[in-house]
Amino acid sequence: GLVAGWRWLPMNEWANITFMKNTAESIQSHAAAPWIVLGSFVAGSLVAFPVVLLILATAFIYGLFGGIFYALSGSVLGAAAGYGIGFLLGRDIVSRLAGSRIKKLNRWLSNHGIMAVTAVRIVPVAPFTVVNLLAGASHIPFSHFLAGTLIGMAPGIVAISIFEDQLEQAILNPTSERFLILGVTVVVILLVAFFAGKWLGRKKNKGAAMDNSSEE
Repeated sequence: GLVAGWRWLPMNEWANITFMKNTAESIQSHAAAPWIVLGSFVAGSLVAFPVVLLILATAFIYGLFGGIFYALSGSVLGAAAGYGIGFLLGRDIVSRLAGSRIKKLNRWLSNHGIMAVTAVRIVPVAPFTVVNLLAGASHIPFSHFLAGTLIGMAPGIVAISIFEDQLEQAILNPTSERFLILGVTVVVILLVAFFAGKWLGRKKNKGAAMDNSSEE
């Protein structure tokens, strides 16, 4: 269906960079645009819409620095909304909704607070929406949850926004230098993500070992 749409319907016009840029500029110039963008993050976080796509779209509309600001603000607002719903539903209901595989994450969030929230934001071991609900249901202090979300989401949002900016520049000005910069950007982001994942994995294993020893 998608192939047919791109072939015979006007969908192929949407992939035109000029069309997309004009659309982004028209959205940005709208008076209610900031509220629409922030509301999209809140609504998306409640229906498990991929937050990465929202961050990319925000960076495309507002550019590098504006995109970082609105994406970070929207992510925090969306996380807060999910936390509130999880808090109201309670641990039992949220655990049943999230499934049995989330039980260990639920316990780790409860025991480690801000460090755990930061870790799962940097290395998303569970969907954004699920983490928000579990954090609220686990009654992690709201200030710790917001701080962990802010600290953990900021590096990823900056990386995604830089990637989008470099990709856009490479499409608009397809020179070898632009594509080289884009390639270097991707490699740096992947390396940072890899080593951050390894470091956080060691931290998590160490915390799990301490939890098990304390239970014994």
